[in-house]
Parts: sequence; structure tokens; C-alpha cells
Amino acid sequence: MKWISYGSHCIRYDKELAGFIRSKRKYSFVSEMEKNVNVAELIRAITDEYGIKMLLACYETPRSAQELSDRWQIPIAACYRRIHMMESLGMLKCVSEVVGRRGRIVRMYRSALRELEFRFKDGKAMVKFVMEGKVSGISELNGKWVEIR
Repeated sequence: MKWISYGSHCIRYDKELAGFIRSKRKYSFVSEMEKNVNVAELIRAITDEYGIKMLLACYETPRSAQELSDRWQIPIAACYRRIHMMESLGMLKCVSEVVGRRGRIVRMYRSALRELEFRFKDGKAMVKFVMEGKVSGISELNGKWVEIR
């Protein structure tokens, strides 16, 4: 088994399965409709009870999925689902890999979300996400006010 760093993502290559265990989906914004769908996904990720706990826990200190699960009472399966979703949205980054107990590779995650603002004014709902560094997939949204439709 081989670990490959792909941008800010960590993926695993398994020779026995002859392929990548997990592929990464990159978002490309073609239309206004697609932007709104991705904004909705970002909002869904942070308004979810587990999602917000994980982002807050990983804000300053990188944490493993198991640590997030144990300390914040998040079921491990739900924890991994949120990690994969938030990683694909650019909200979480795999910042390091360490060898854990029994020789397993443990990934450490840190929140890439630095600021989040909601605004409701004149009958319009707006949101602004500020991500750390260059975030693939949502760079067009980073630091800009986007209308929620």
C-alpha cells in the first residue's frame, strides 16, 4: 500500500486492488446554478451538527478521525463521511500523516475554513467563506459574497 499526496489531499494506492481507493472530485464552476449548488453543499457541511464540531475542533490543532470521534462523541462512520465531504469541498486539509499504533498510517486534518459570514439584508441571503491559502474547487468563492438562492 502506498500513500500519495495529491495537492492538499491524501489518497491511498493499493496494489492488490490495482487502483485508487478513493478518488478526488474537483469542482469546476461553469454556471451560476453550479455555484449555488456548491454554496449549498458548503453551507450544509457547516450547519450539520457533526460538521461544525469537526471544523471547530480542527481549527488550530490538526486531529485524526479517531480523535474527533472519541473526544466529540461523533460516530466513526459519520466522522469519515464528513471528513471526505469536507475535504472534497476544500474545508478540511490533510496536513500530515503519522504512523500510529500497529503501524497504521493516521491522517491528521486541519480546518481550512478561517472565516464565515452570513448576511440577510433587503430580502437577500448572502454568505462569505474565507479559506486558508489557495483552495482548489472553490477559489472563485473564496473571500467573496455569494447570494444564496
